[in-house]
Amino acid sequence: MRAHHAWSALLAFALVPLGGCEGCVPDPPSDAGTEGEGEGEGEGEGEGEGEPDPAIVAFCGLVDQCDFQDLETCITDTQAENDRIRDLGGVTCTQAADEQLVLLQCLAGLTCVELPDAGAVQAACPIAAEVADLTQRCENGEPPPCNEDTEGFGDPCTNGDDDPPCGVFVCNPITGQLVCNDPGRNDCGVCPLACTPDTADAVCGDGVECMAGFCELDDRAGRVGQPCGEFLCGVGACMTGGRVTQCVGGDIERNVCGGCAEIEDGLTPGDPCSSCDTGVQTCTVDDEALVCHHGRSPDNSCGSCQRCVLAHAFMQDAQPQGGYLEPGTTAIIEDVGGGGSASVQLIFDPLIAGPGACCIPVGVVYLSSAADPFAGMSWPLSPEFADTVDYQPDLLADPVRTYTISASVVADLASYRYVVLVDESGLFLDPVLAVGELVSGPPP
Repeated sequence: MRAHHAWSALLAFALVPLGGCEGCVPDPPSDAGTEGEGEGEGEGEGEGEGEPDPAIVAFCGLVDQCDFQDLETCITDTQAENDRIRDLGGVTCTQAADEQLVLLQCLAGLTCVELPDAGAVQAACPIAAEVADLTQRCENGEPPPCNEDTEGFGDPCTNGDDDPPCGVFVCNPITGQLVCNDPGRNDCGVCPLACTPDTADAVCGDGVECMAGFCELDDRAGRVGQPCGEFLCGVGACMTGGRVTQCVGGDIERNVCGGCAEIEDGLTPGDPCSSCDTGVQTCTVDDEALVCHHGRSPDNSCGSCQRCVLAHAFMQDAQPQGGYLEPGTTAIIEDVGGGGSASVQLIFDPLIAGPGACCIPVGVVYLSSAADPFAGMSWPLSPEFADTVDYQPDLLADPVRTYTISASVVADLASYRYVVLVDESGLFLDPVLAVGELVSGPPP
């Protein structure tokens, strides 16, 4: 009968659950020495090639001392098992065989009381769990668990199109697989620095967090492109290097309209204005400017302070249930005087905006010879009616906005029969949103 296998004893002592090993290794019978001697001699004669590993000799010395198994049988069986694992070949099995020897060397330092105690083994030799895992992976033909020695660990990588890549290959602590830990470029367009919790202060800077192995962008001064500063009139911007932001214009205070743009000192909403005192200082819809609404000068083509209306058009939505310009919206072309090229202008007075008017993607006002400005002679007016695509922040529809008409168009105004509101974003199958037919003179 074969003597108790020393490697089985090792697995029982070191790799069983921490609940203990009572009963898993029986006390050696009184003739264990005789049986071990007979089998050990036979196997030793047939298998004795080379010297056994010193770790195996040390471990088996303890096994023999504790009367768990005789020295020669233990050495023969344990060396054979270690050789079997190694001979399976591959990285996993080689690592398993090497780690088994490290574990045996550790076990050799235990006492006869500790060796059968799984809890004591795990406490004294924590590598036992790793040995069990590697050995099982070897038997199953699986790759070794990922670690810093795994091929490719630490190499650059990307989960997108970044060039150069921002990420590095690391071990997934849950799956044990090599994965690309790629933070991507930060809001400043640069790759964040790699860090650890221990190096965060030195690498990232005081107070900057190290998240998932990389330094966060230090945007405490302001998030990129977002309002910042005491009055939220500044804008967060990247500093040189792309790792820290600054608040550009952070000391700007709110103007009299509540916006952030600079307004001439002394002007107040509601004040009268213009040469004829017909205008009222009025805030634009975005609160960024004051305009002299209904202001005019007597040097207009009518030669008085009365409103000099050249033409008008009652606007109607061209889209069914469009909700862009509600009934009553009137386009007025008037000469406000004041000299210069901007004396003739168009204004929607009143502008009765529907729910869709504020946020037209790219709204442009045209003077056109046809109801479809792309089917005849037409002229786009500036500025845009609304723009939620190209402007930041959005340019919204404004009842006090005026649209300049060039002198060449004014000279040939009779050729333009329509005022047309068009969207030029390309998002509409029919870009014509509202149309009004021009009639000479003021509205009735």
